[in-house]
Amino acid sequence: HDQFTVQTADTGLLMELDVANWPTWTTAGNDRWHEHVTRKDKEMPYGELSYLISGVLEIVPRDTGVAVLVKPGDVVTFPEGFVSDWTVLEE
Repeated sequence: HDQFTVQTADTGLLMELDVANWPTWTTAGNDRWHEHVTRKDKEMPYGELSYLISGVLEIVPRDTGVAVLVKPGDVVTFPEGFVSDWTVLEE
């Protein structure tokens, strides 16, 4: 996956990716992530697929400067080296 993408997942995609068996991670209680505080120039050290189960995240890619909202039910592709600003809008 070499491009940043956000797509609403359907049942077929969730089954194909086996999302039910993915580990979970939360911003709750994590000192590095607070609501409405922007984390600037976050760089992905490796490619990653994520599935948002709750909350709302605003991601602003450095290369476009255009804010993208990630909401529950979205699958996000983060390519290795992707740089962006992240803001947790809702936990």
